Amino acid sequence: MKGILVLPALLLFAAALADCSSPSTSGSKTNWFHSCDDHDDCGEENSCLCGVCTVSCLEDADCEEGFCSFELETSVQCGARPEQQRICLPSSDAPCFEAPLIVDDELGEAVPPDCDIAGALICQSFDRLLPDDHSTWLDGEMNASIQDCELSQGAGALRYQSSGVGQAQTRMVLPSSVSTGPLHARFFLRLSGATDLPDQLQLLELWEDEGDDISERASLFVGSDGVPRTFIGASNTTVQPDDAVPLPRDAWICLEWAINVQDQTGSVELSVDGQSVLSRSGFDTQPDEPISVVVVEGQLTGDTEGVDLFVDELVVGTQPIGCQ
Repeated sequence: MKGILVLPALLLFAAALADCSSPSTSGSKTNWFHSCDDHDDCGEENSCLCGVCTVSCLEDADCEEGFCSFELETSVQCGARPEQQRICLPSSDAPCFEAPLIVDDELGEAVPPDCDIAGALICQSFDRLLPDDHSTWLDGEMNASIQDCELSQGAGALRYQSSGVGQAQTRMVLPSSVSTGPLHARFFLRLSGATDLPDQLQLLELWEDEGDDISERASLFVGSDGVPRTFIGASNTTVQPDDAVPLPRDAWICLEWAINVQDQTGSVELSVDGQSVLSRSGFDTQPDEPISVVVVEGQLTGDTEGVDLFVDELVVGTQPIGCQ
């Protein structure tokens, strides 16, 4: 893994701004990247944007100093405001960028999907800081971040990494709960070959609520053999592939998970890179309460130490999504 720049999300450029009493002497503007409260703090040529003296930009050539921030860096400096323009920010020698997620146990309201995909309920590209209404929970030695060191596509991807025993969950509320009918989830996964897999490494879950009793949840997980499986809590059933082929490591793969939520006539399917690996029908997949929460995870069972996985381009909806 390449070296990475890791700074607290709301203090991303504190290191570059630390010496504010000594203005930069390069370029014609001497107050580049000073911290500020309003435009008066930045002189006549720079503006106070997102707490720093700078200018808006479309490309690096627009910046007399630094570089023109990408979507991820902009959201970290400015907050998760989609309307915020790119701004010039200090350059770094780090080859890639990683912003730790803010840990917040309180799950908020549903975030409307912003992708043009039929039937979509959740669209999360992980290209910017997550909305405040999402909830990230960490335990033990687990870290969670949005980074651009490893990408499937776009500007960022979610990373869960631990140096020891740890667990992580990022929870999202569905804008409309699902009590019956089809529910599809598509995401891209990159699992490090160095990860020592436990009996179960949870990747994605569907909960009927966020309470203490989630026994009727549906879970997509990887076993110690690297083979993906599905647990359906409504019938206490684990569905295994016909052929026990482990997931590829150190490569991005597309996972498509589909559950037809029905009492006694339900079904579950899983495809890897467009190829079906798991399918079963004719059993109970319907929890007592409607499915309302989607949980992205790096959740270990047992005391296996160390996990490193990346998730990108998550879409959850009521229609098939595809890998394109």
